[in-house]
Amino acid sequence: MPALLVDFLLLPAVGAFHGWLTNYLAIRLLFRPRRPVRVLGLTFQGALPKRRADLARKIGLLVEEELVSPEALFADLLKGGLEGRMEEAVGAAVDERLEAVLPRMIPGPLRDSLKAQLLRAVMRKAAPALARILDDAGREIREGLHLAQSVEDRLLALDLDDLEALVRRAAGREIRSIEHLGFTMGMVIGLIQGALLYLIGFGR
Repeated sequence: MPALLVDFLLLPAVGAFHGWLTNYLAIRLLFRPRRPVRVLGLTFQGALPKRRADLARKIGLLVEEELVSPEALFADLLKGGLEGRMEEAVGAAVDERLEAVLPRMIPGPLRDSLKAQLLRAVMRKAAPALARILDDAGREIREGLHLAQSVEDRLLALDLDDLEALVRRAAGREIRSIEHLGFTMGMVIGLIQGALLYLIGFGR
């Protein structure tokens, strides 16, 4: 019984704890120690604090080149109906102004017809101007918006505690899954070791 207890209970328990602890410490060492620590002539520092500047630069480039380019941002604005909303806003402003300046003595139907004609004339002139404004805005966004640098600066401005909290919020479930996986794999390895020891020492 003591041999079976060691083979099939103690070894899996130790293996599970060892697997969990190993993965837990590996995840912790991504963030800590915050500052370089020298031990026996060797320097230790968490992977993220140590490579923070390089990672921020690469993430910024990844965001701009692969995920959200200035061109894509502007295209999304246009797909969202920006031009149409601008025309509606101009039309509403013109309509409001015409309503204020047209004499009240003009009969209602004639007044409405006159407003409609004037509004169409204004919008025919306004449409090309709005298109030029959008073109200029698109050029400004493409030339002046540096997403990579903005993302890099934002990441570098974060406190290391805030950076760790951000990573944990984004991947908290995955981090816990890694810890649980270490626990499960350690237990399975312990069971295999226990089974091998039991078979090898069957006659003890």
